[in-house]
Amino acid sequence: MRFQIAQSIAAVSGGEMVRPLEYQADWHGRTGVKIDKVYPLSTSKRCCDCGYIAPKRPIAIRSGACPEWGETHDRDINAAQNLLV
Repeated sequence: MRFQIAQSIAAVSGGEMVRPLEYQADWHGRTGVKIDKVYPLSTSKRCCDCGYIAPKRPIAIRSGACPEWGETHDRDINAAQNLLV
């Protein structure tokens, strides 16, 4: 079942996936924001507090410490906070 869903999503062009999301955002009074394809590659490495960009690290490393602040950030939460900005 999961493979069929992934295959169906892959078959849909980018514009066809964005249109329903834009409609739902408008329906609920929200603003949809399109993010450049390259930007998400740096969101988990960039510190959400100071902007320091860490060197490339394996996906298995789920958290990282900022040398500027000394705080440890969860990789996914840090990326989400960077996308909110």
